[in-house]
Formats: sequence, C-alpha cells, structure tokens
Amino acid sequence: MKARIFHIALFLMLSPAALLRNALGQLEIVEPARDAAVYADENTAFVARWLSSSAPDSGQSALRYVWTSDADGEIGRGLRASHRGLSYRTHRITLRAFSGETPVATAETSVAVVIRPDQFTLSERTDWEGEFSPSGNRVAYTSYRSGDPEVWIATVANQAAVRITYKGGMSPTWSPDGQRIAFWSERAGSRHLWLVHVSDAVRTAVQITSEDGSQWMPAFSPVDQRLAFISKSGRQTSLMVLSADQPDAGAELVVGPADFPLFPRWSSDGRSLLFTTYRDTVPAICVIDLEQKSIARISNPDAEDADISPDGSRLVLVRNGEIWLQSLKSGLERPLTRESSVALSPRFSRDGEKIIYASTHSGNYDLWLLDLPPEQ
Repeated sequence: MKARIFHIALFLMLSPAALLRNALGQLEIVEPARDAAVYADENTAFVARWLSSSAPDSGQSALRYVWTSDADGEIGRGLRASHRGLSYRTHRITLRAFSGETPVATAETSVAVVIRPDQFTLSERTDWEGEFSPSGNRVAYTSYRSGDPEVWIATVANQAAVRITYKGGMSPTWSPDGQRIAFWSERAGSRHLWLVHVSDAVRTAVQITSEDGSQWMPAFSPVDQRLAFISKSGRQTSLMVLSADQPDAGAELVVGPADFPLFPRWSSDGRSLLFTTYRDTVPAICVIDLEQKSIARISNPDAEDADISPDGSRLVLVRNGEIWLQSLKSGLERPLTRESSVALSPRFSRDGEKIIYASTHSGNYDLWLLDLPPEQ
C-alpha cells in the first residue's frame, strides 16, 4: 500500500513535460540509417517514427520537430523532411521533438557525405593501379587498352597519355626523383621486377629480380632507392626490400609468410611500411617499423589495399568494394564512395588532398579522381 501511495505521489510530482515524455514513448530515426553515405548533390530524406507509445496518438502530431546537423545547423522540420547540399564531411544528425519550447524527445544518427568523383581515364578496357608522380602532375597506371597490360603515364592537367612499356607491365611505382618507374612483368616467363627510365627517348626496361617464384607489387620508397615488393613461393607470400641501384646485393626479408602480407606501401619518411595481412579470416592493415621490426595493426577488420597520407594522419583503404577514409589519430572511419560497382587501389596525391582509384562505375575499370573531405 505504501509503495502504491509512493508511486502515485511521484506521478503527481512529475512535470507536464515529463508526463508527456512518458506517454509519447521512444522517438526513432528510420532514415538515413546510422553511418549511411549520402551524396551532397542529392536530396537526403529524413524520416522518424514513434515507438512504444501508450496510445495510437499520444500527442505526437501536435509536437514540433526540428532536424539539425552539428556542422550545418537546422536542416529540416517535421517527422518527414529532406535536405539538399549537406557539407562534405561526417555529420551528427539530431531530431528534437518540442512541446511549445520544451524538448520532450531526442533521436540521433550520423551520415557521411560523399561527392561525385571526376573520371580520369576512359578506356574500353581496364585502367587501374594509378600512382601520382613525386611532382604530382603525372599519373602512372596499368592499362589493357592495347590488349595486354602495359604501363602508361598521363598528365593530370589534360589526361594526355603516353605508353611506357611494350612487353607487358603492371603495378607501376615512381622513384623519388620521378625519373624511373618500377613495375612487374611476366616477359621473362615468371613475375619479376623491372626498371625503366621514363625520360629516355628509347625506353629499355632492365630486369632487377630473377629469383624463383614471383616478385610483384613493387613500391618505391619516397626518400631513397629502396624498393618494397611481395615475393611469392607456392602459396606463401613475404614482404621484401631491395636496393633498386644494387639489386644484385639481394633483398631483405621484412615480413614473413606467417603474416601473409600483400599491398606494401611506404610512409612518407621511409621509416615504416604499410601492408595488408591475410593471416586471419578477414584482412586488416598493419604497419612495420623498419628499425624496431615491430608490427602493429592499425585498422579495423575487413580492410585491405591501403595507402597512407603524406603527413601520416590518414589511411585510404578498400572495404567491401568501397573506398574508406580512416583517421589514424582517432581511429574514426567514413566511406568516401557509394557505388554499386567495385572500387580498388586508392592512392593519395602528393599533397594529400585527393586520391586516385579504380572503379567499374563506368562499366569496365577506369581511374577516377576524388577530392578528400577536411579532417575532423
């Protein structure tokens, strides 16, 4: 009896706003889904509903609803609203229900705004594996436009392209001075690494590896002539480093087959190497400190084929056929693409302000340029 009297007294002490909140139930945002990717140039629909109310309509229709973004301010009103032109960033979206001027319910979600990329190559066959030159004004990439995979170079300003190899070449990577390109080719029978001077009138490629098995996925250090690559023997892969100027001195083992490494990329200071490990059921991005020989995982699971920004603060990576951006300081991730196609091989520009990547958005694989959002 005393407990019942206590509950009645407590009920009588509740404010009208508290009583209304109890009657209304829970406010839920239906659209957009949490962490959804939305285009800046499209109308984004915002839809909410009430759950678990004590009556079919406990006053919800008489309330005032306001949608806000933590970056852009008010973006809509009502249980259903739409907004076009969200700024290019990740937004925390809040819906507040008001009775008069009193907030009685709140719901939150988040969205990542994406923008349309610019098409860089347009070929009837595959173009992929693009990498910016050290000066940033050219891109080397692999193209099948001549039938077989070959290395091409295009200027960023007008996309004018020049063919560099004629006997097969893939995965081009620039030397720090921009004078040479390393690539892999099967022109000698197996996958081996080759070097070519891009400024020579007659471009003659020189073979720099000849070991048994395969050597592929080369990546030039941005500070010297070291060349990281993947060596494959049977089903085992290892991450190796050799000197492009002294290849006969042999390669150093950096990451062994236990980690199943692929896709090596250098940090801008040349002190560490990024790679994708496939040792577990899902891939992840790791980094090895070349002096300490210590390996650390720096991504969430299901991430592969990553690159690190020139200032070392962010990663671009592939997850489920989409390109994602990750802050190495906070660990926060956001999608950069929202495609029904497949995207891969993202690479930062030398100023870190954009990426180039391959996508089947236009049908076959072509290269696309995408400006990056500001850091948050």
